[in-house]
Amino acid sequence: MDTLIHLLDGKRITTDSIAALCEALNCQPGDLLEYVPDTEATERDTE
Repeated sequence: MDTLIHLLDGKRITTDSIAALCEALNCQPGDLLEYVPDTEATERDTE
């Protein structure tokens, strides 16, 4: 449950959590994650 809350809040999760989610959902990490460089994230947060 903590992992889901962290994901929804935009907080960090461990690679072990990502692996467990991928196993449970039968998917790859790229199906769950999107890389957003810090500069883009900062620009979006200030808008």
